[in-house]
Amino acid sequence: MSHAAAAAARMWIDADLAVEIDGIAAQVTGHGDVVRVVADRPLALVRRVSAFPVPLVLEASVPEWGRRLAEQGVRLELWSRRGLVGAFGAPASATAPRPRRSRWQVETGRPDVVVGAVVHEFVVVARQHPAVVVSVVAVAAALAAGAATLGRNLRGN
Repeated sequence: MSHAAAAAARMWIDADLAVEIDGIAAQVTGHGDVVRVVADRPLALVRRVSAFPVPLVLEASVPEWGRRLAEQGVRLELWSRRGLVGAFGAPASATAPRPRRSRWQVETGRPDVVVGAVVHEFVVVARQHPAVVVSVVAVAAALAAGAATLGRNLRGN
């Protein structure tokens, strides 16, 4: 295959998988150039996947994975049940031209969806580890009190 033909070739994905990683279930679907991962706890799923040892050839940073996916014209989307949490790889087909070799992007979903995913994950962790929540609240209260005191001192009150 010539270089021009290889550059014009696009990856086509057709997938429908149910996966479970450390008790966190997800549905992975793919059609064309988009892979969609839907999970009740998408942030925990990403954390679990990141913790798994992978073969050296698969180790890469997010920018490296984003570049690799974009080179193939593939977009990876992470969804909660409420909506898109984030995506990386090739730009969305509907909103951007076909990616160039070095063009890739990271997107976040709507703020309410992202905040909802973070809050949901915090609640789940809080139920599993109440002592952690007490510690976090104590540190946050100490920081808030310190910031208020500092603010008063800087104003001369």
